[in-house]
Order: sequence, then structure tokens, then C-alpha cells
Amino acid sequence: MRIAICSAGEIYGGVEQFIYLYARHLRSSDHTEAIVILFHNGLLCRKLKGVGIDTHVVGSRLKYDPRVVADVARILSRRHIDVVHTHGYRANIVCALAAAFLGIPVVKTEHGRLESPMRPQISSVRMRLNTVADQLVTLAFANRIVYVTSDLAARLHCIYRLKNTTVIHNAIAPISPAPTGTPTLLDRRHFNIGIVGRVTRIKGHIFLLKAIEKLSDLADLRVHVIGSGPLETELKRYCVSRGIDSKVKFWGFREDIHDLMRNLDALVMPSLHEALPYTLLEAMYLRVPIIGSSVGGLREILSNGESAILVSPGDPEALAAAVRRLHDHPQQRKRFAQQAFADVTSRFMIEAMARKYMDFYRAATLKHRKRESATQQAKKKRF
Repeated sequence: MRIAICSAGEIYGGVEQFIYLYARHLRSSDHTEAIVILFHNGLLCRKLKGVGIDTHVVGSRLKYDPRVVADVARILSRRHIDVVHTHGYRANIVCALAAAFLGIPVVKTEHGRLESPMRPQISSVRMRLNTVADQLVTLAFANRIVYVTSDLAARLHCIYRLKNTTVIHNAIAPISPAPTGTPTLLDRRHFNIGIVGRVTRIKGHIFLLKAIEKLSDLADLRVHVIGSGPLETELKRYCVSRGIDSKVKFWGFREDIHDLMRNLDALVMPSLHEALPYTLLEAMYLRVPIIGSSVGGLREILSNGESAILVSPGDPEALAAAVRRLHDHPQQRKRFAQQAFADVTSRFMIEAMARKYMDFYRAATLKHRKRESATQQAKKKRF
């Protein structure tokens, strides 16, 4: 089976991590060929090409340039693609149109909500138009839809209730238990907690910083903000204004994320909403104790009091209490980490995820061939 995986590839977040891991896994699979089509020559493109993945970059200054649809269609035709697998609204709109022109079935993965814009007056209208266009194209041309969490499936059921859908959780490949060569940048004399991801409103950084203000008596507490984003400067100013800048370190985007994470005493995910972030699965595998908001995929995957501590979103006092609890009880940290590792290795590894996707592809192509055959038979009878 020949599969084309399509995404924007502009930043490197959870969707990009999925594509990188999944494309690498498919390359090692028998009877499967996979190419990746992107719109940006960014980090994802460089990583894919670095491991020998057949990657194509098509681009234009216009987001929905018809010439790009034609370029994608030429790639799909030249590579004799059997299934197009789309991720993200732009890739879905462009690549699903190209696939429909060629009569190729489309499988779309819904990874989560779009982030709220920083400039709501203009950007929110644009975001809404993109969302509506994405949904219309999905309804018209997507043969099957995958949700990465049951929570996401429930929220989008009213839109796609007539489509063939399933839930396939994100999954990871095994992570090396030893550092890759980068020396630890964290002082092990401190109690190090981290927050990893885009520095945006939905990730809830401000609630963690407010929680830290309530923990001034914990002299060894240090917070590591790993990631970049539009709120980074504002949050740095906040730390200075509240006198906690000596406790908070901003690392920016890091490619050696696993080396940093494995040295954390806890990972905090105070998000306002989440689907199924790779940071969560990686922390579980690396045996990093987790404090998270009781939302979306975090609530679906983690068990409060058994594999993690879950708190209400937007609650600095609850976050502060959870941090203090893990700080004061190292055995509880160890117990949470062990249970999380057992959960991720039994339920969220890439081999099982890939098998489910392959089954979904086969079902999509089989149904598509039957429909095409029925159409051809009807035409013959007509003439």
C-alpha cells in the first residue's frame, strides 16, 4: 500500500511529532510505502529527510493557491498513491481536493482544536473561515475520520456523525533510557518541575507561575519553561514583576527535550484544553511524575491518584497543592511514575497504533473500490 501523509509542517508540535514517528515506522514495515507532503521546509522536513523519508515540499504565498492543489495531484499520481492521510486544516483542504480529483480515498486525523488567535478582531474571523472550509471539505471528500481521543470524537460527533469514524490514540516509539550526549542542564540539588510546549494561552503557563508565587517557602523549587511562543516575553516580565524570576528558567525550543525531561522531578501540564499531547506520552515513558489539568486527553489517559495528579483547569491553588504534595512525598512520585510507565507501554506504543491505521486504510480503499465499481457498472447499464 502506498500512503501519502500530508501536513503543513510549519512548526514542530504534536502533529509534527506524530508524522515523524509514524513515517519512520511505516518505512520499516513490509508491503507499505509512505511519502510525506508538506507546505513548509521547516524542522519536520529536515528531520524526515535526515532519516531518509521521501518528503515533498509544495508551497505558495497564497494559502489555498489552486496551483498547489495541482502540484499535489501530480505528486500523488506520479507516486501511484493508494490513500491520502491528512493532518491539519490546510493540508486537508488542499490534499483532499487533489485526492478527490484523482479518485484517491482520504483518511483525516483530527488532532484537536485550533489555538485561539492573539489578535481576535481579525484572526478569529480567519480561523473560523478556515475551520468551516476544513469541515466542508471533510464532509465532501474524506472517506474516514480518526480522532486521537474519545473526548474529541464526542465533541465533533454532531458535525461528522454521518462519516465513518474511529478513535486511535496517539502512540510513541521506545525512547532511549540513557542521555543522548547532552550533559544535564538542571541542578539536581533543586526540585525541578517543567512545563513543555508552545507558550500560548491554552497551555496554562500563567496558572503555574501563579502557583509558584504561593510556594515561596520551597527554597529548592525551580521551574523550567521549555518551548517558545507568543506569550514568552509577557511571561518573563510577569516573573520579574512578581519576584519569581530567580526560580523560573525559560529554555525556548529544544531538540534535546528528552534529556531535559528525564531530569525533571515532575512535569506540569496546566492546559485549558488538550487532545493527546506527545509530551504526556513521553513523560510517562521517561517515568516523570505528572500534574495535569483534568481536561480532554489528560483526563482520558491519566488516572488521578494512581498515575498522576489531576486538578481543575485554571486553578493556581490546586496546582500549588499538587506541586507541594509531590515535593514532600518522593515515594508517591515514584509510584505515579511507575504506573504511568506501565500504562504507556501497554496501551500507547506505535506498533499497535500503526496496525489500527493500516486496518482503517484497507477499509477505506476497499469501500472506495466497491463504490467505483458500482459507479462503472451503472454507467455501462445506462449506455
